[in-house]
This record gives sequence, C-alpha cells and structure tokens, in this order.
Amino acid sequence: MDSGTSAARAEALDLIRVSDSVRRHLLPVSLLALTAAGLTALISRQAPPTYQASSSMVAVRSDSGNSLIDNTLVTAPTLPTGALQEALGSPEVLREIRQGLPSTTLSPAERLDLNRRLDQSRQQEGRSLTLISRLDEQRNGVYEVQARASTPGAASAFADATVRALMAWDTRRATASVTRARQSVEQRLAAITAQLGGTPRLTDRADLVASRAVLARDREQLRVLEQAAVGTLTRVGSARQPTEPSSPSPLRDALVAGVLSVLLLLPLAVLRDLARRRVRLVDDLHALNLPVLTVLPRFRPAVWHGGISSALQDARVQRQAAFLRVGSLALLPRQSLQVIAVSGVRRGDGATTVAALLAASLADWGSRVLLIEAGPLSSAQPRLWRARSDGASHPVPVAPRVDLWRQPALARLVAPPEADALREGWRQQYDVVVLDCPPAAEVADTLTLMAGASGVLLVTSAGSASQQELRQTLERARLVSANVLGFVLNRAGSGAQTLGRVPGLPATPGVSDTRPSEALPRLP
Repeated sequence: MDSGTSAARAEALDLIRVSDSVRRHLLPVSLLALTAAGLTALISRQAPPTYQASSSMVAVRSDSGNSLIDNTLVTAPTLPTGALQEALGSPEVLREIRQGLPSTTLSPAERLDLNRRLDQSRQQEGRSLTLISRLDEQRNGVYEVQARASTPGAASAFADATVRALMAWDTRRATASVTRARQSVEQRLAAITAQLGGTPRLTDRADLVASRAVLARDREQLRVLEQAAVGTLTRVGSARQPTEPSSPSPLRDALVAGVLSVLLLLPLAVLRDLARRRVRLVDDLHALNLPVLTVLPRFRPAVWHGGISSALQDARVQRQAAFLRVGSLALLPRQSLQVIAVSGVRRGDGATTVAALLAASLADWGSRVLLIEAGPLSSAQPRLWRARSDGASHPVPVAPRVDLWRQPALARLVAPPEADALREGWRQQYDVVVLDCPPAAEVADTLTLMAGASGVLLVTSAGSASQQELRQTLERARLVSANVLGFVLNRAGSGAQTLGRVPGLPATPGVSDTRPSEALPRLP
C-alpha cells in the first residue's frame, strides 16, 4: 500500500471516528442541552421584567456653507472613533445623567433603580446603557442610546437624560478652548486693573487704560462665543415609552442556553472520546496485528429473550456465528482435542455470549462440545441455554452435542495433576472444549488457562476498552506463550466495518462481506 493510500485511509479513519463519536454523543448532549434550556426558561420566567427605550442623536459636520454663521459660531471638532462611548462611561457624564433625571415623574423606587443601574455602569457592571453608532466614513450618522429600566416611564426618562448629558458633554468640547481664552483675558484684565491701582505715571496710565478697554472688549466677545458654541450632536426626538418588556424572554433565553450547551459540550465530549482512543472500528483492532474473526452487532434484547437456541434462528446471528466458527477452526493447530479459551478484555464485554455462540455453531456442524463456564462469579451460561447447571462435578447436557459445566474453582482447571486428568477425559468424549474465562486483567488464573488452550479468542465490546488496554491484555497473554487467534468485536455499531465501504479505498483486510465456505457437513 503506497503512502497516498495510507494517508487517505488514515484521513478516512479520522473522519469516521469523529462522525461516530458525534453520532453517539449527540443524544446525551441533546438531553443535557434540553435540561439546560428548561432550567434557563424556568429561571427566566421568575426574573423581573426589564423595559428598553431608545433615543437618537445625529452627528453632522459643522460647516453650514454660510460665512456669517460659520464665523459667529464655535463648533466642536468631529468626534473620533470611540470617543462618545468612552464619555458615556465617564464619572462626569454619569453624574450629569443622575442630575438630569426628572424628580416629578419618577417614583422613589424608579429613581432608586436608576441610581443602582448608574452605579453599575460606573463600575462597568451590567448593560443598562448601550450606545450604538451608525456612521459613514466622514463620521456622520446616527448615535442611538438604549436605556433599560424596571418600568416603561423610567426607561424613557433614562434614555432622554443620557442623551442630554452626552450632548452637554459634546457642547463643552466646543467651549473648552473659548473658555480657556476668556479666562486668560480675565487674568490679564485683573493684572492691568491692579497696575492702575498703583498710581502709575500719566503716560503709562493712558496705555494701561487703552489695553484694558481692548481686553474688556475681547472678554465680552469671548463670552458671546461661549454662548454660541455648539457641538456636533443634534437630538432627533424624545424617547418613546416601550409597551413590551425586552427581557426576560424565556423562549429566547432557552434557545440560547440550549445552543450554547450543544456547541460547548459536544466538542468536549468528542475530543475526550478521541483522546481515550476507544476501540470501535475493525481497523482499530487491525492496528494490533491480529485478525478480527467476526463483528457482532448490537442485537435487540428480543433476539436473546429465548436464549441461544432462539437467537440462532436469527439470520444475522447464524451468519456471525459461522464466521466465528470457521475463523477459529482455520487458525487452530491440528489436535485431537481443541481447547478454545474465550476471554473478554473487560468484564461485561460479552465473552459469555461469544463462547455460547461458538459452542452452538460447532455443535450444529457436528462437533462434540464441552462448554466450561470458569470463574467464581460466572452464572450466565445456564440462563443463555435455558438449562439447570449448579456447578456439579460432571457436565450437564444443555443442547444436542453440547454439555455445560460450571466450574467456579479455577484451581481444578489449572492445577497440573487434576488438569491433566480432566483433559484426558475430555479427549475421550469431546472434539472441542470451549472455556468461558473471566478477564485476565481481573483473574490471574485466566492466563494459565490461556497458556494451556489450543487457541485464545479475545472479546471486546465496541467503545469499552482502549487500544492501550488491548495491548496490555495481549502482552499478558504472550507472556505465558498463549496462542491468541484474534479478536471478536462485540456490540459494534453500523459503521464498525465502514472502511471497507469507503469509495476509492481498498476493502478492510481480514473482514469478508461474503459467507465463508463451510468446513464441515452440517448434521441434522
């Protein structure tokens, strides 16, 4: 396989893992998002109503085109970007807004609410005042002030007071230079007046009187200019009282909370899932350089309701059991007695079901099978076979050519004297012995059973174990020189073999889509 195909396969695998993870986590994340949306809607309904009023100002250039007007008026320079927003948060403007609130039309509770909101604005908390600008390249356009309060009347009064305070601040920009000039002239006038009080010489006194007259005229002109100073902002009109509260909006808040929950939780869940590297696909197992004998889908509980005999009536169960049987026989060494150990990587991976399917399929095609349920915690095989087996000292027939023996004491199966005698007896009565073993990570004696078996099948449930856990299980098995035949992927999703169907990529090796040829004639 060339590097281009390998890269394409790796990319396709990553996409499949991501899409599979999204599909699996979408439902629980959606349920959490619905819960968050419901709680948000409940909290939003209990919140007090807030009303929003708007008032606008127009920013225009000061050049009127009339020389008389332009020479008479003092106008403020064009507002730079962000200047009005900064002014809105300044203590001077906020204090002027507070002073500009009407005292006759607002109740004490409304004034208290507005003062609290102004204090929050001073501390840059909350959003009771918002400034929205719609300007062109010449900085001409509209500034809209949005004010929020607990009542419609308070909201409109809040907006009007804010506009008046901003316009006053803008006007003070225009008068600032004129005021400084007037103050300078007044200081000079005061100095000349002081000199005249000191009885200067006659010629000097005449010059001082003339200078004082000029400065007095300049002072009066500057006072007139101060009165004629204008800013760049013009009020459009008074704020209208809102008829409906702007918040709370339970539906809007619930939608926002739900969408944000999905956007936050779903990527986190997918990233966590990908970081754990759980085995979900056939190609995840191929990375361990062992074949995958079969892939068992997640069957409905009704399939197993009647036990193994009922489940084998399902065509899909028959098909996967045939893959399991043919693959196992093909990989086993030729011996008079075949001993196959079936063990899950984790408890609950489905090793008991796989062992029962293998025993039933082997018996169905003519082999005499002894199924041993090993381990002190094992008790599922009798329920699968709908039979009674109390762990007696002898096997109990549970199906044609299938005997079941529950053996809680693993020492009987691994201790050399008794184990050798048992094997000799099995060789006389059976063709295949299937050992349903507990996970090797939990019971160390399982490794001894694996070492004495003709072959070992490792069962993992899709999404249960990581590749690291499978490698550790393989290392334990190889430590005792166990003959690991391959893996069985249990409870796999619909995309477990997806790579075999990706357009432009070769089929997944080791997994056939055709029914295998049967090695033994089926017996009635």
